[in-house]
Amino acid sequence: MPLLLPLRRSYWVRQAFMLGLCTLLALPLVYMGWKRGVAFMALFGLCPLGFWLGFSLLEFRRGVAVLDAEGLTRRDGRRFLWRDLREIRRVHMRFQSGQTGPLNHLELHFPNGQARIFPLVIEHAAEALAFVDRLPKPPAG
Repeated sequence: MPLLLPLRRSYWVRQAFMLGLCTLLALPLVYMGWKRGVAFMALFGLCPLGFWLGFSLLEFRRGVAVLDAEGLTRRDGRRFLWRDLREIRRVHMRFQSGQTGPLNHLELHFPNGQARIFPLVIEHAAEALAFVDRLPKPPAG
């Protein structure tokens, strides 16, 4: 039976907060550029929105949406099979002191791409991590 990994509400709240913050940074510059006829200033004002949108969409699309017995499906619809899995990398946060912090995400590497499981923003994070831990270890090399 497939394991669906919906995003927590807190993820959407953070995204809405960042959208509001980037909009507050962008609006004055866009307005001044538009009002004075300086296109460069208006375009420069859109940079915070563009950076946030680009980064957020890239990470969102790399996230895993469904885990099942044959493989996984990312949020962008790409499918990866377990038999092609090359590496599982656990990426931990780092504290300012240099110590290793909690798990930030899992990177699942395949020959034709990678997928990420973000336990801090998905529902059923414990089940997803347990599912990946039960997978046969990929061959070394």
